[in-house]
Amino acid sequence: MTRISPAADARSRLIPIEVTIPNPQGRLGSGLLARVSFQRGNTQTVVVPESATQIGSRPAGNQQNPLPKTATMYVLNRDGDSATVSARQVQLGDRADGQVQVLSGLKPGESFVVKSSGALQDGASVRLSFLSRN
Repeated sequence: MTRISPAADARSRLIPIEVTIPNPQGRLGSGLLARVSFQRGNTQTVVVPESATQIGSRPAGNQQNPLPKTATMYVLNRDGDSATVSARQVQLGDRADGQVQVLSGLKPGESFVVKSSGALQDGASVRLSFLSRN
C-alpha cells in the first residue's frame, strides 16, 4: 500500500487507497476498484525513518537503478548515563513517506540512531540528545 485516505467516501462508503504493484504489460489503469482481504498475523514489522539508514548516496530508484536492499544502522547500547553504538547490517523492505521497513537485523523495541551531528563508527561513544534520554 502506498497511501490510504484518512476518511471514507460518504456516499459509496469506500476508502480510497493507492497501491503500487508491478504492471509490465500495462493492463492495469488508475481508478479501478478492488475487493481485498488482509491476513492477520502475530509478526511485528519494524519501520524506521530512512534517515536512520546509512546507504551512501540515495539514488532515485528505477528499473535500471533499484534502491539498495541493505544498509547499515547504528544500534544504541546504554550503560547508565553513557552510551555507545554498534554498526549493524539490516535488510530493507518497502519504502514510503520517508520511512523504510526493516526485514531483518533490527528487533522491535531496539534503540537506534536516527540522526547524528557527525560520522559514526562501530563502538563509538555517543552523547544522547535530550529527547533520547527516556
